[in-house]
Parts: sequence; structure tokens; C-alpha cells
Amino acid sequence: METIQGLNELIKNRLLEKKGNVKLSDNTDIILYGRALGFNENQLLFKVLEIEETIDWAKEKENIIKSETFTTVTKSPNNIIYCSNCNAANEKGVANFCVDCGGELNPEPIKAQSQFVTPNNIPEKSKSPYIIIGIALLVILILVGLVYSRIKKDNGNNDSLVVDTTEVIKDTSSFKSNDIPTSLDTAKVANPKEVDSITVETNSYEKKIDNYIKYNENCIKDLNTNYYWYIAPDKDFDFESANNFSNNLTEKSLNWRVPTYSEIKTLYNSDFSAGQGYYANNEYYPAKIHNVFNAVGSGSWFWVSDRSYNSSIAYAINLHEGIKVRVDIQNHRFPVHLILISK
Repeated sequence: METIQGLNELIKNRLLEKKGNVKLSDNTDIILYGRALGFNENQLLFKVLEIEETIDWAKEKENIIKSETFTTVTKSPNNIIYCSNCNAANEKGVANFCVDCGGELNPEPIKAQSQFVTPNNIPEKSKSPYIIIGIALLVILILVGLVYSRIKKDNGNNDSLVVDTTEVIKDTSSFKSNDIPTSLDTAKVANPKEVDSITVETNSYEKKIDNYIKYNENCIKDLNTNYYWYIAPDKDFDFESANNFSNNLTEKSLNWRVPTYSEIKTLYNSDFSAGQGYYANNEYYPAKIHNVFNAVGSGSWFWVSDRSYNSSIAYAINLHEGIKVRVDIQNHRFPVHLILISK
């Protein structure tokens, strides 16, 4: 039964063993012993300090040196008790818990189990898996033998089936290295039906940049709006030629048109610049749109489909400022470029 005296002796022995450097976190046995007596960890900490002050370290120095040379082998067998968990030797009467793992102590050591398992010491219940495995292996060997015999027999029957391939290629002198196709676009296919199983990559340029898919320098998809955009050639368009260009564009087999102001305004972002922009007064005014649209070049103003009640007035968007501007169809002062949209 745990006693205060036993706890004090355990703490003192541990202090001597550790030369005063005792941490409760490393001494589970002290914690368990203390809990059995109703001490919490804070109370145990003060008790360790209290007992440490009572030790005459000068007097115990010689005992500490001697204790460092002791092992479980030198201890008297009659004064040893063994841990039921790790089988470590502990001094009888000092504690009821193992100094190594804090497990409960037994009066007798745990007998070491044999490292080798023989058929005679296998429990009856554990023998059945070995029997099942043995039977399974036997069945597998029989099946493998049957399959092997069948294959050998079939090979014997087919010995006469020899294909003479010596006449397949009689003359290779006319074969030239230039005849080897370098791509699917230039390959000369002998049998067109063989192409059905080949997946042809039609556009190796396609790549994703931020929230855009760039099919080529001019055709781009905005993944935020799912709009397709096409950048027309870097030049000034009048309103009529802008509409004619959109009507004749067949890129990706889509239906292209001049965008509305609200549609093209979705491209505006003051954090970006595309192309070099319109040049005036010794300064460039680039379009404030993602640089994936760099093909706009010198474009800053772009046509929109919005129309005024006045037939001679149309509208454009100033993408450097992100604002809507009125444009005289017949005589516009600034160059207006073109970006088309498709959905």
C-alpha cells in the first residue's frame, strides 16, 4: 500500500539517481504514486523541492558515484520486483510502479517468449490458416501444371504453321529517310481508316493564363464571363468596316459581332496594361486590360455596338480610362480599333 514515507523515499532515491535533476514529466512513477495518495502534480513538484533541500549533497556524493555503477545484475535477487509491462527490474518496497514505464510491478519476472514458432507450439486455432494456405498452394500448383501442359500441346499442334516473311520486303533501295512523316499534318497515310483511332492535336499553342485561355495571339476566352474575344488587326477601323470584318470572321466557327459597351467593359482592369497604346503628346496611353490581349498594339479606343438616336453618331470605349465616348461615324478624330465578341 502506498504511503507518504514510500513516496518520500521514491522521490529522494530519484533525486540521488538524477543528481537533483528530477522532472515530473520524465518520472511517471512519482506521478502515479502521488495520485494514489491524493497529490496533484503541483503538490508533487513542491514535495520534490522540499525533499531536495533535506539532502546533504556533499555527504551523498560518494553514494551517487557508487549508484551510477550499479545495474540490475548487481542487485540482490531477493530484493527485486519486475514490471508486468516492460519487465524492468525495480527495488522491492521502494515503489509499486515501474521506474521505467510506470507499469504495475510483479514479484516474478516475465518469462521471455521463444522467438521461433514450431508446429508443436502453434495453438490449435492458429494452425488452421496454415492448413488452408497449404491447400491453396497445392491447388495453384496443379492448375499451373495443367495450363502448362495445355500450352505445350497447343504449340506442338501449331509447329507446322510457319509464316514465311522473306518475301514481304524484297527491295528497300527506293526507301528514303525523307519519306518518314514528321507530323500528322504532312504524313502520307497508306490506309485512311487507320487515322480514325488517332487523336490529332489541332492547336498546340493553346494555353491557360490566369483566368484566360489563349488559343492564339488573337483569339482568347475569358473564363470569368465565358466570352470569346477576337482582336482584329492593329489598325483604325471605321464603323462600317468594323461590322463587315465581324460578319466575315470564321475563327473557331463562332458567330462574331461588335460587343456592347457593358460587355467589353468587363475587360477593363486598371491593374493591367496591354499593348503599347495610343501615342499622343509624347506619351503612350495603353488599354487597361489584361496583358493576354497584347495584340491590341496601339489600340486604346474600341468600337461598341451601342448607337445614338443620331444616325451619324456611334460609340466606342476608351479602355485606357474605362469610359464610353461618342464617335462621329464619318469623321472620328482618334483611331478606333476593334475587338469582337462571341458567346
